[in-house]
Amino acid sequence: MSVPGSPQVETASQPKEVAFSVRLTIEEHELLKKAAALRGWTPTNLIRTATLERAAHILNTSRVTTFNFKELAVVLADQLFKPRQIRVEIDPEDVDVPEDVTPSITTTAEALPVSVLSELRKAARLGGGEFLGQVLEYCEGLTASQRFDVPQPIEPPTPNA
Repeated sequence: MSVPGSPQVETASQPKEVAFSVRLTIEEHELLKKAAALRGWTPTNLIRTATLERAAHILNTSRVTTFNFKELAVVLADQLFKPRQIRVEIDPEDVDVPEDVTPSITTTAEALPVSVLSELRKAARLGGGEFLGQVLEYCEGLTASQRFDVPQPIEPPTPNA
C-alpha cells in the first residue's frame, strides 16, 4: 500500500543489485516497525524510501539546480522574522480627510519572536519533512479560496419534497 505523494522507490524495471546491512538496537527496530506500519510499509521499504529521499534532499540543497532553494529560504525567513514597513493609503474620496492631513499610515509589522525560531528548529529536527507537510497542508487550506487548482465544493442534491 502506498501513501499519496510518497516516492515510488521500487520499480519492476530496476532490479535490486546492491544490499546494505544495518544493525539496530531493539528500540530502534521497534521505532522503525511502528513508523513503517503507520504508512502500511515494511521496515525495509521505509529504510529504502527514507534513505533515498534524504540522499536526494542533500544533493538538491547542496548544489545549483533549476529550483532555487536558497532564494525560497530567504523569502520565507524574511516573511517570518524580518520586521516590515507597511504603508496604507487612504482614498480621500472614501473618507473625509482634512486638507492638512496626509491620507496614509505607515506602521511596522512585527516579526515573529526569536523563541519561534527555536520552536521551528525543534519542529524541523523532530518532525522533519512530516512537519513541513503539516505546514504546507495548513497553507493549502488558508489559500484554497484564492486558487484555481482546487475543485469547487460539491453541491449536495436537494431531496424531492
